[in-house]
Amino acid sequence: MSEKLTIFISYRRGDEQDFVERIRDWFVQRYGADNVFMDFAHIPPYVKFKDFIRQRLDKSDVFIPIIGPRWLELLRAKADDDEEDFVLFEIETALQLGIMIAPIRIKGGVMPKKKDLPESIRELVDYNAPELVGGAAFLKDIQGLVEAVEIGWKQRKGGAGGSNNTINVQHYMDEATAKWKSGDLNSSIELATKAIQLDPTFAPAYSRRGNSFRELGELDRALADLHEAIRLDPKFAVAYNNRGLARKAKGDLDGALADYNEAIRLDPKYASAYFNRGLARQTKGDLDETLADYNEAIRLDLKFAIAYNNRGLARQTKGDLDGAMSDYNEAIRLDPKDANAYINRGNARQTKGDLDGALADYDEAIRLDPKFAIAYINRGILYHFNLSKYPAALRDYEQYLALGGTDTRVEGWIRELKKKLGK
Repeated sequence: MSEKLTIFISYRRGDEQDFVERIRDWFVQRYGADNVFMDFAHIPPYVKFKDFIRQRLDKSDVFIPIIGPRWLELLRAKADDDEEDFVLFEIETALQLGIMIAPIRIKGGVMPKKKDLPESIRELVDYNAPELVGGAAFLKDIQGLVEAVEIGWKQRKGGAGGSNNTINVQHYMDEATAKWKSGDLNSSIELATKAIQLDPTFAPAYSRRGNSFRELGELDRALADLHEAIRLDPKFAVAYNNRGLARKAKGDLDGALADYNEAIRLDPKYASAYFNRGLARQTKGDLDETLADYNEAIRLDLKFAIAYNNRGLARQTKGDLDGAMSDYNEAIRLDPKDANAYINRGNARQTKGDLDGALADYDEAIRLDPKFAIAYINRGILYHFNLSKYPAALRDYEQYLALGGTDTRVEGWIRELKKKLGK
């Protein structure tokens, strides 16, 4: 079973605080709220700030300073105003105590140069600081970060297999995560396997390999790995969530729902588990429960773009076009590169009679993903049945089939249009 680490997160208010809170939520999911300290809001009344910070750091296993795009600017502003800088104090104290330090860069933040820092914290620059970005990459990045923190902690402790083994496990897991992010799933599996060979008790390695197997469609092997991750760490909420994804892919909706329920029981603030449970319920046609789960996922993570998109679909199915449009708009605002959200908004606009708006959305979806077959059939239908632009409709239908589209109506529509156009 993985250790329940105590985490101290250091950040600057005004420097991507919402994004920092998403990071905190992932550590809370893994270790529990009592084991993750982040904000002065957690400091009890009538205690001295520095005394309390020092006490919390002394009890912490890992100190995580988060470097956002304004981090250095805000440090300088504190110095210029001769204002107490508690973030500076946190870093100084963590360095003095010698606890594990795991800095993170976010949203384009860069590690300052030593000459730009007070001498008391210049050692911070010596640490490698991976970057977390938003959008679709966030989930993979944060999972890799949590794994790296655990491996680093085992290395410091001299965990199973000894320090050399632990260093190699960290190397293999870092590489496996990088390959997973790039879509090279076979290489990710090979690297995770090497990590498992060095440390057969490390649950995140099985979870990493299981996810890669799932994405390759090798669902039995995925489930075997995720079962093992859960056996090794029965409180690993992320592994339950991932096993739910694999079970859903096999058509076992009840098994998937059971896993999502357990993930949520272990961590009631696990937004992704609510989202995935909502998706499973949507597949079963339970729209009211689906909406409840999407609502909760969004309440827990206001920047969860795909949750807005899917809630829009559920609302549209229930006939709430205005609510659906609102959700699609927010999904696109949060993730302007999500072609699916443009397709869904285009469909809603077409239903509402906004044909120009629908066409603009389909055009944008195709611009973002020129191989997105469903975008061509949707635009083709708009050209064909609403705008009477038959040559354009014919081109879109033919492109849809060329991309592997399987809607059986399309061949008939093509014959009809060719006859109409004298081809």
